[in-house]
Amino acid sequence: MFIACNKTTACKLGFIGDNCDIQETPQSITLNSSEIIGFPGTKPGGEAWDLTDEPDVFFRIYDGGAQIFQSEIMTNALAGESLVFTAGTPFNFENVTNNYTITFYDDDALLGTEEMGSFSISLYSSENNFPEVITYTNPGGSSFVFNFHVAYNH
Repeated sequence: MFIACNKTTACKLGFIGDNCDIQETPQSITLNSSEIIGFPGTKPGGEAWDLTDEPDVFFRIYDGGAQIFQSEIMTNALAGESLVFTAGTPFNFENVTNNYTITFYDDDALLGTEEMGSFSISLYSSENNFPEVITYTNPGGSSFVFNFHVAYNH
């Protein structure tokens, strides 16, 4: 037995099916900007990130073990302020179903970099309705909160 479909309008971009209720996996996701809203103000032991000023924060994104993105450095960042990163964007993630690793660092110039936190993130969910902002809140129980401002490419 066949059921007739009376669909007269096209589905919204990214959705398919008789009732336009199936979310279609995008070909890629474009990172337009990133924003750190919160990060630990001190090292795990309570000591300051830097001896004379605030941490110089940046992050790298890895696909497997390969680094695929690095942000600019925000110097003397305060833990309570919003840090907006735009350098290197737009950046396309081609493997939208992969889990990526994002690692935050304090750049200590001549002394090198110091890891502030590292987390596994996923950009795409088949049930997320394509949000323009993906928010990661306290991954791994950390005090990090960060947003990815994205676009989905179908």
